[in-house]
Amino acid sequence: MRDALLKLKEGQISDVLELEGQFVILKSISPKIPRHFEASGRAEREGKLPQAIQEMQAALRLEEDNVLAYLRLGLLQQSAKKFDDAIWSLEKAQQYAPQEVQVALLVAGAYTHAAAESHNAAQAEKALQAYQQVLQLDGRYAPAVHFGMGKVYLVALRRPDTAVGYLEKAAEATTNVAEAHRLLIQAYYDTRRYEQARQSLRRAQNLGFDFPDLRAALQKTKQQSQR
Repeated sequence: MRDALLKLKEGQISDVLELEGQFVILKSISPKIPRHFEASGRAEREGKLPQAIQEMQAALRLEEDNVLAYLRLGLLQQSAKKFDDAIWSLEKAQQYAPQEVQVALLVAGAYTHAAAESHNAAQAEKALQAYQQVLQLDGRYAPAVHFGMGKVYLVALRRPDTAVGYLEKAAEATTNVAEAHRLLIQAYYDTRRYEQARQSLRRAQNLGFDFPDLRAALQKTKQQSQR
């Protein structure tokens, strides 16, 4: 056993070994990995995203199956608007943790950000598929799924008529998420359901939210209707 441990390099996994009548697999963890996490966090706080990304890439060179490192790397790449890289990193994490619903949700979110940024129909479709996978893993995440799918239909695919139903469910279930209310009001506005948009705006204001641009746009439609 000791000889096998001494032969392992940082990040390597041993063959199947026998330990006190049981079969085990050992992995050598590099002490440098926590330092890269700390350095990455420090760089992010200082607004140095490229350096933060490099630190996580260095951690993964030491341990190529570190799920948390892939997740952190993907989120950093997403913040830097490197959406293709973010999707790759998050899907890599998902390969190692296929049943983790929060990882699946992050993958769906990455596709959503990418599709919304570029109005890419293919990425939008992958986002919708990813959200369906989240529901299959755990139905309790339905509010987040409805919000995400509503955003995909409204922003990426520009189909507000389809988005409305999802966003209604999201706004009802997540009263403390301002973006769910904003997107619902926008969907009502885009489909010319102005009275419903006004009602949703009032509900949002009662919850402590306000959206000046939408409020001004709705006020303008009211003035025009009174002429």
